[in-house]
Amino acid sequence: MAKTSNVLTTILNVLTLLLGVLLIFGAIWTTVHPGGETLCEKTFAKPYLFTGIFLVVLAVLGIVGATFKINAILYIYSAVLLIIILGLLAFAIFALVVTNKGIGKAVSGQGFQDYRIGDYSKWLKKHVVNENNWAKIKSCLSDSRICMALAQSKNSGDFYRRNLNPLESGCCKPPGDCKFLFVNATYWQAPKSGPGSNDPDCATWSNNQKKLCYNCGSCKVGVLTNMRHLWRGFAVLNFSILIFVILVAVQSETIKRYQNHVISRYLGPWIEAACLCSNLCSRLFTLVCFDDIRVCKIGVRTFLTLIKTFVFS
Repeated sequence: MAKTSNVLTTILNVLTLLLGVLLIFGAIWTTVHPGGETLCEKTFAKPYLFTGIFLVVLAVLGIVGATFKINAILYIYSAVLLIIILGLLAFAIFALVVTNKGIGKAVSGQGFQDYRIGDYSKWLKKHVVNENNWAKIKSCLSDSRICMALAQSKNSGDFYRRNLNPLESGCCKPPGDCKFLFVNATYWQAPKSGPGSNDPDCATWSNNQKKLCYNCGSCKVGVLTNMRHLWRGFAVLNFSILIFVILVAVQSETIKRYQNHVISRYLGPWIEAACLCSNLCSRLFTLVCFDDIRVCKIGVRTFLTLIKTFVFS
């Protein structure tokens, strides 16, 4: 059982080590590669790097502790795993709480929904779509070329029948209330009589392919909607990872218990003898040397005699 636990723990940690190395490599590649000059990729380079380093250190602790049977390292490893477990649990609960709102309004006769910023929690609106973060998000949207996929729609009928996801609906076209005229999937003309709504997004829309509706409130809502789905998915994934991490922790604890059992069973008498010997010799040295420093030699000889008695008898 212990050998199986040891092997399983080592395999899991080797996989963790490989994941950490890949993240570090990805962060370095993003930084030095010409494509890494975009704001989006720069934003993710440091988190990838730090996460990769953390995973490598954690994996090395687990591998070294399990391979060389060093309990001190395994205790540190288990403590870190406990912190990860609590962190994942906290994030999973938090993600479910802040994403419990979010309802799209279906647009009549069309295969997509329009979303409104008021449908989402205050925390998401305050921390995700603020000015500082939105510049990075826009860069990522532009890099992803998500709106280019809509070019497959050759006419308005094809476009309106498409089942657009929240990002495509919010960032790649003007809101439906604007009543803009379809030219192609990412090019729309305002009616001669003016937009059909006072929605600020109608004026914000741009046929510039690098801008489109990336500055629109509807795009922010699309991002929030996408985050809602992703975070709920992450919450489920986190619970799955929790099971995985708990499994690793149980395997680590099994190894430590086995090693303690081996130490207690096979080395226990020797350790007890050494402790008793040390205690007796310490008292003997104290009693003798306080009287006369010269007779400490007797204590040394006694010490050697005790060792011989307990160890070699």
